[in-house]
Amino acid sequence: MAKSKSKQNKNIATTSENMAETSFKIVENSAEDVLDQYLIDQSGLLQLSTQQKLELGYKIDQFSDNRHLPKYIPIFKTLFVCLGQKIEEMTKEQTLEEKLDKVSNKIDNIGQEIGKIPKTAKPANTQPSRAFPPSSYAHAASYNSAPIQPKLENTKTIIVKPKVPNTSPKVIERQLKTVITEAKANPRITSIRTNKTAVVIRSAETNNDKFNKFVEKINKHPLNQNTYSAYVPRKQDPTIVLKGVSIDNDITTIIPQMIDNNPDLLPYKEAIRFLFKTKNWHPKQMNLVFRVSPEALRIISEKLRNQIFIDFQCCRTEQRVFVKQCQRCFKFNHKTTNCRNNHVCKKCGQEKTQEHSCANLPTCCANCKNSPAHKHDTNHFPNTEHCPFYRGQLKKQLDQTQF
Repeated sequence: MAKSKSKQNKNIATTSENMAETSFKIVENSAEDVLDQYLIDQSGLLQLSTQQKLELGYKIDQFSDNRHLPKYIPIFKTLFVCLGQKIEEMTKEQTLEEKLDKVSNKIDNIGQEIGKIPKTAKPANTQPSRAFPPSSYAHAASYNSAPIQPKLENTKTIIVKPKVPNTSPKVIERQLKTVITEAKANPRITSIRTNKTAVVIRSAETNNDKFNKFVEKINKHPLNQNTYSAYVPRKQDPTIVLKGVSIDNDITTIIPQMIDNNPDLLPYKEAIRFLFKTKNWHPKQMNLVFRVSPEALRIISEKLRNQIFIDFQCCRTEQRVFVKQCQRCFKFNHKTTNCRNNHVCKKCGQEKTQEHSCANLPTCCANCKNSPAHKHDTNHFPNTEHCPFYRGQLKKQLDQTQF
């Protein structure tokens, strides 16, 4: 049964401030599910592409209950204003394109005149020409540029941990390099690095048999002498969100409630683990995050249709991927409470002091602005899928999850 808010609820840690969440939906949700996130803060609408805005606009006739429509009218007004501005921009671009066509025709005429010049004619003082980027696809095909090193995707990880207490990972790293040289396994290693507790090896080996034999050679090599252990880290289970749970519900009993009211989950009682809670747009509700096994996830999505009964409620579930991102400096892989970096503004990317104000400044990603590869595309927030660094972390989480 739903209980009154107890002291136990106060002791439940809420770590959502350190986890940027990304929707990864299993089934198509109603208009209410999609639009709820924009009720309180509509600034996220400005970051959407034109296609995404159109798709949200189509949701106006997809409500599960049309009586809910008035609540979402401000969102549709914002969408229609943005789309109207885009139409004006497209009209201006069309006019500009016509002018560019005229300039292009003149350039073609000049090119024809240049073609009439004898090829044997050379200027008196020839100097090396500057390397300009290709101006068209045809130019790019013939452009003599330096080869780009291909990125290695789907690298595998080996963790090597000491068995003897107080053994420095640096010592193990030196031994491992000797082992790898003597093994002659050619495991296509891309990097070897150490952290406080272990040595991390990354390999681009695609043959699973060769990769597993290499791990076995590390463990059985004479230099090892049972001082360290190499293993391939196990992938983590997926995460789901139970949405709209009453804040009066006792979180400490939420898993027994799920099992008691949904008999299909009984065999997976040990495979469901509560992680943390997050805010819901409704002040009297909360969202609860769980880690579940792939088998339990299939039961929830296929048999239960992403609806779970708890005491006096039926709540929707949604699969999500959570990126561990500090909400103070917007770097990755550490918590806000442990951050030692300066406080950074999410909108403008500058240091956020008490006197900080950026109402008239453009949006600038704090991570991309310092990157040589992405410094020319910074018009987005650092904790959205528009950011290439965030997308990279999201892909990393997906690669490390077993479905």
